[in-house]
This record gives sequence, structure tokens and C-alpha cells, in this order.
Amino acid sequence: MTGEVKYPSIVRVRVSGDSVGDFELPDDPADHRGILSWYSQKRDRRLREAGSYGYLVSAYIPGDTLKKSYRQKTIVVRLEVDDALAGGLAVYGERFGRYPIDPAIIIKLQD
Repeated sequence: MTGEVKYPSIVRVRVSGDSVGDFELPDDPADHRGILSWYSQKRDRRLREAGSYGYLVSAYIPGDTLKKSYRQKTIVVRLEVDDALAGGLAVYGERFGRYPIDPAIIIKLQD
């Protein structure tokens, strides 16, 4: 279960060097909502990050940043924990946490 001591963080999302968002993560929560983390643990009678689930974060990438990435022929996504509130960062995939999805970049092209 989530403890009384909170471990907040601020994560900065950078794409090809440009900051596209800062997101506050209020804690490192763990409870029944982290059912995927419970289910995916080793079956050796030891609990590791049991029920840990985190928060779903979504960032908008501006067109100029995508154009720069296109010219560089690569998209570099970087997640940085801000020193001002450095409680840490965990990235969950489809088998851990609360949401059964892997980290993804979705690019929508307009006509």
C-alpha cells in the first residue's frame, strides 16, 4: 500500500532537445490499482514493488519539433527528473502498473 511518506517528482519530457512538457508526479503509489504489477511479479513469495502503478502522462509535440526531428532523421525522446523535486521516475509497460499499454508516440498527420 502507498505509505504516508510521499515521493513527488517533476518529470520533463524532451523531444529532439526541445522541452514539450513538465509533469508533476505527486507520489509513487501502490495499491489495488496496480493490479498488473501484482500479477507480473515472480512467484517466489517475495513482494517487489507490489501494486505499484504510477500516473499516465501525455505530451503534445509541436510541429516545429517534429520537423526538426525529421531533418535529423531521428526522434529522440528523453525523460528527465527535475533536480528541484527529484523523487525518481518509473516507466511502466503493458505488463506493469495500472494501464496495459507500452510507452508510445502517436503521430497524427493533417491534410
